[in-house]
Amino acid sequence: MSVEQGVFDANYIEASSLPFFPVPMNGTEIKLLRVNPISGQFILVQKSQPDAIINIHKHYGAVIGYTQQGAWGYKEYNWVARQGDFVFEPSGSTHTLYTPPGDEETIIFFVIDGALEFLDDNGKTMVMFDWKLALDLYHNYCRANNLEIVDLTKFE
Repeated sequence: MSVEQGVFDANYIEASSLPFFPVPMNGTEIKLLRVNPISGQFILVQKSQPDAIINIHKHYGAVIGYTQQGAWGYKEYNWVARQGDFVFEPSGSTHTLYTPPGDEETIIFFVIDGALEFLDDNGKTMVMFDWKLALDLYHNYCRANNLEIVDLTKFE
């Protein structure tokens, strides 16, 4: 913390040093960039293969998405986000993310507040995906692959 400013300093993380790692979503990996255990916010880059489907899920907080590459949408809506497009998802929204078929991976930058509740076809909870699970998956992947674990929770 900067004594002169009386606030925390900016954090810098070299994103290229962080791995993409698999998550329990078909054809999808994430690169976790930041986790705030106090607020429950986590920030990541999602990389999905063409024709991927991420199960229906409910948001317990707002989500901001910025499409860096490729295209994606929600089965429940009549739009497709493409490179440079911005999406805001309010708390309580429920939908099924998909990427269209083709040759190009889809890469999305997400800021997620709170948990995502993934549901099965009967509406029963399969998994609560939150900052803690994302961080655990990152740590486990790094350990299994002998990679350095970067502290993504730190405040300086």
